[in-house]
Amino acid sequence: MTPSVPSTNSAQKPKLPEPPGLGKRLVRYILGFGVSLAIGLAPFLGKVDIPLFDSLLSILPESEQAVLIPLSSALMAVIAVAVQWWAISKVSGAWLQRVFSRILVVLATSFALFLIVHNFWVVRVPIAGGDEYVSFLVGFNRPIRSPCGVEISDSRCIALLTFDPTLISSFWGDRAIRVSRLLVFVSYLSFMGAFGALVGLLILKEDQRRVTTHRGARDVDTGPPAREPGANAPEVAKK
Repeated sequence: MTPSVPSTNSAQKPKLPEPPGLGKRLVRYILGFGVSLAIGLAPFLGKVDIPLFDSLLSILPESEQAVLIPLSSALMAVIAVAVQWWAISKVSGAWLQRVFSRILVVLATSFALFLIVHNFWVVRVPIAGGDEYVSFLVGFNRPIRSPCGVEISDSRCIALLTFDPTLISSFWGDRAIRVSRLLVFVSYLSFMGAFGALVGLLILKEDQRRVTTHRGARDVDTGPPAREPGANAPEVAKK
């Protein structure tokens, strides 16, 4: 009779020792900010489709979305850590006002830059009779050679190149496409980072107001300490 051999799946896995207290907190914080935060922001970042909502990432080429989603998640995690740090540091209201104004300027600038970059370096090509669109990165100056002549638009040129990203990159030039990709990444991540920072500062401001209101209500309920009868009364000189 052949002896039974225990299966590998049923074999008990060795139990790894848990990290010390500080290391355990570090693991929890990294998973919380790096994983849970990214999962919670998945609809906003464009990883999960929601009916009647299109993320800003949807207007960019699909080939770039696969890179921008993890970069955006990492950026949001860094911003969340910074907001947590500011909350522990108890920053002043004047500091929050100053930083909020500066980041608001960065937000407006990066949004304008993103619109300019998208207008010049991203081409939307209609497909399915114009009901749908696909986007492609192109260079700033299009070469005038076969199969694209002077009178052909960029979208028509991409269609003549059979929508192949490798042929598009070869036609406009690899270096031009890399420059376009860098401009798209910088403008998009700057806008997303500034937006996340503004939301974080708003949370800090709300926490400050809540703490101030709570302290004010506690002082009103408690009131000044009661005085003992005759404690502050002037002493009567003994005769």
